[in-house]
Amino acid sequence: MILGCTHYPLLKPVIGSVLGPQVRLIDSAQAVAGQVHDLLEARDLAANGALGWTRYFVSDEPHHFTQVGSLFLKDRIRSVHKVSHV
Repeated sequence: MILGCTHYPLLKPVIGSVLGPQVRLIDSAQAVAGQVHDLLEARDLAANGALGWTRYFVSDEPHHFTQVGSLFLKDRIRSVHKVSHV
């Protein structure tokens, strides 16, 4: 089963226990991150090990994401930007 929504990986343990060990769970976020990593490496655009920053782009209200996201991510969220639906 492909976990296609950004919220599903947070529920991966619960989904896995309901579906059982015979069902493989694929986290789409991990798969996409791996592809992006490979692309950046191939184009020599990968970071050189220097620390960067994280910006979040959300369709929900930034304040709501900041509150809920910081609980799930266990980190302080500093930069959230609302995007419009296209």
